Amino acid sequence: MTPEPKPAPAKDQGSTDQLSAIGKFIDKYYLKQRPWIQSWTFIVFVLLFAYGFINSVSGMRVIKGNLWVEKPQGTCAQASRACSTYAQFYDIRWGTQEFVSNSRGEYYVAVGFMDYVRMLATGKHTITFLKDGQVVANETLKLNRLDGEFSDVTLPFGPGNTAPVNASEAFSFLPAVWAGMPQGTYRLLVEGIRLAGRGVKADAGFELMVAGTTVQMKDLAHQEMVASPLPLVSDTNVDLGSSFYFPVPGVTSLPIKATVKLTIPGGIRQFYSNQEEQFQLPNQQPLGQPIQLNGSNGSILFVRIVYDSEVKLFRESDIAKDSDRLEPALLNQGLLVRWSQSPLGKAQSRETNALWTGNEVPFDVVQRLLRVAISEKIPLKKIQYKYSFASTNNLKEIQFGSSPACIGPDHPLVPESILQKAVNAATEADFMNAIAPVSD
Repeated sequence: MTPEPKPAPAKDQGSTDQLSAIGKFIDKYYLKQRPWIQSWTFIVFVLLFAYGFINSVSGMRVIKGNLWVEKPQGTCAQASRACSTYAQFYDIRWGTQEFVSNSRGEYYVAVGFMDYVRMLATGKHTITFLKDGQVVANETLKLNRLDGEFSDVTLPFGPGNTAPVNASEAFSFLPAVWAGMPQGTYRLLVEGIRLAGRGVKADAGFELMVAGTTVQMKDLAHQEMVASPLPLVSDTNVDLGSSFYFPVPGVTSLPIKATVKLTIPGGIRQFYSNQEEQFQLPNQQPLGQPIQLNGSNGSILFVRIVYDSEVKLFRESDIAKDSDRLEPALLNQGLLVRWSQSPLGKAQSRETNALWTGNEVPFDVVQRLLRVAISEKIPLKKIQYKYSFASTNNLKEIQFGSSPACIGPDHPLVPESILQKAVNAATEADFMNAIAPVSD
């Protein structure tokens, strides 16, 4: 006799009931679709999973911290005890990135995935804190791995003179490359750019290639640290002001034979190769005047060659109100401006009456300063050439400032005839003879 076939086992209804909502949805709809629909659904799912994984690996992580500052004893509600308050609007420097604390002393640091992984491994990181452009402290912060927060930091009251902890990192490349090369006379100021292309939005890095040396771009507004990549948008004129520049080592006369290289990271999380563009400096290089550089890919870079020396002006001076005129006038003469606190202390509208220049400032640079003094009617009463400053050892120091001995209406202005004679002097000896009557 042929054995009867065994009946097929009944479907376990309980196992279906135990499926999650997503499982039930797949069981009801996905498995009943045609094979080609199932294939396309699976491909889309894989692509979304891959994108999510890439985004999590290459994206940014945000870490929170709280910042406090000590208050001097006697200024607290309980005068007999020291206290702390919120460290409001302090700058936080992480490498070449900068962040800021809010009115409650809270700050947020955005870091890349690899930096975040390294910090998770060590459980700490060193950060520089600044106030009003001065370094207050370098603190090694502990990371609470579970909460994703830094430990609280209490800073000393008032700015300090601590060197940035990453200063050696930022500048270590430059002295090593420039070893054995004479200090340069010029800087290449990068004032603007128009990036070619369609729909390009990226953070671009800049380098200067001169005399077989690669020089990083620096940021005057951030204590001359190496500049972070700049966010750019294609077909948009981006004005960069007068903050970003390249020091030009070893060059003491024009023209400068050099090339600026622009690098844009590759697309789709840098899976594609980087895009590079080069801008070669022309043979005609008028000092202090705008120069347009055409890039190899159609972009345009706007630069200006200026002296390595800066002109120090004081925020408390009477000429500070004319900064909108003074800065462009000095820039056209090839000189950058640095605004500083007056060494004589705070005062309302302090009289600007003197020009001081250090021992290594050439007379032809001083002539350019006097041209501005004439055109902008700076009321000079004294000109100190080859001056030895007590407040700085910078031999290229230049200051339009206030001499207490010359304040008041009893001290006459330098006659414009003397200024013109000094400006027109053909030699240093003639220049010194012209300013001799007003050098004391």
